[in-house]
Amino acid sequence: MPGITDEMREKWRHRVTFCKDRPASLNDWMLDFIDSLDAQLNAGRDLSIKQSFKLGEIYHEVEAG
Repeated sequence: MPGITDEMREKWRHRVTFCKDRPASLNDWMLDFIDSLDAQLNAGRDLSIKQSFKLGEIYHEVEAG
């Protein structure tokens, strides 16, 4: 994704951590997806636009409770 900033990467990390800390709020697919994003970010690879968008959807769902 062009123009990715450190701020965006930090936002992704925050959202992944937030979701991982609330596994009861996630279904099995979401858990697997969040785990895969965590591994991807830990490997130093940026998220795609689709991944970033889906992470945002999941994050807002978990945040809303």
